[in-house]
Amino acid sequence: MKKFLYTAFMLLAIGVTFVACSEDEETGFNPSNEDTQALVQGTYEGEWMRVLDTDTLRGTGTITLTPTDSAYCVDVTIKSAELSLDATSVANIAQEGSHGFVFYNMSTSNGLGANNFRGYIRYDEEGNKVASINFVKSVRVGRKSYEYAHSFSGNLVE
Repeated sequence: MKKFLYTAFMLLAIGVTFVACSEDEETGFNPSNEDTQALVQGTYEGEWMRVLDTDTLRGTGTITLTPTDSAYCVDVTIKSAELSLDATSVANIAQEGSHGFVFYNMSTSNGLGANNFRGYIRYDEEGNKVASINFVKSVRVGRKSYEYAHSFSGNLVE
């Protein structure tokens, strides 16, 4: 029995040795030591959406990412006339492997008036940069407080 188990484990070890993993899929971005702020800067135009319970309001607008003097930080400016959005906040930015970038501010006192926010810069199938952001903003009206969920998706304007 001992000889059988030893032989079985040896065959298993040899079999696993020759198993190959598939190659990683190229997503259009090659992480390197390039300036992260410069790679994401620009204005992204697209659609904003605000949801409160079952009520949804949509509108066009922009997100603008501007480099700051601090390394790995950008100023995030959001605008939408239909949703009455016009605010700016600083955000940390980091590469997210070969998927693109993530920008975020986890402070409850950020310039967007949200509890915190997180956004992404990704690449679509054609290699174009696409920005998205999600956050929840509390608005107090009289004695009631409402939680509005905001989201955006848009392409870089060249």
